[in-house]
Amino acid sequence: MNYRRCKWVLILCLMITMSITMRANARTSEPESPELVKMRATAYLDTGNLTYTGKKGHLGIAGASKNHIGQTAIVYKRLPGDVLGEVIGIYEIEDTGPAEGAANGFVIDIWQPDMDGCQQFMNRVYEDGCEGKVFVQFFDDAEG
Repeated sequence: MNYRRCKWVLILCLMITMSITMRANARTSEPESPELVKMRATAYLDTGNLTYTGKKGHLGIAGASKNHIGQTAIVYKRLPGDVLGEVIGIYEIEDTGPAEGAANGFVIDIWQPDMDGCQQFMNRVYEDGCEGKVFVQFFDDAEG
């Protein structure tokens, strides 16, 4: 076999090997998780108004930017040094929140049934030096 023919056989083998490897990696790789967004967490209580989606307030909902309406949010504690802490809760984004920060995507506003619930929630996000900030992951197709 001459040099030129060996060269083409080698190139063909490399191309087949790369194709097989790429297909195997595509099948075994896990989908990427949505990014963690650092936000300020606030709490609000039932004022008798309906949410942005037209529902009555209830546990398990939150307000955020209109871009997140209909999404599910996993809220995590933020520990000093921007370390990811435990899960605080999972919320359906059904409201926009009254603050400009929520509209601009900097605040997540968690519904609570009463003032005691608001205070307990705020105590939780301020303990351990969290300074009221949390990490949030937003999911499009999850249902809570």
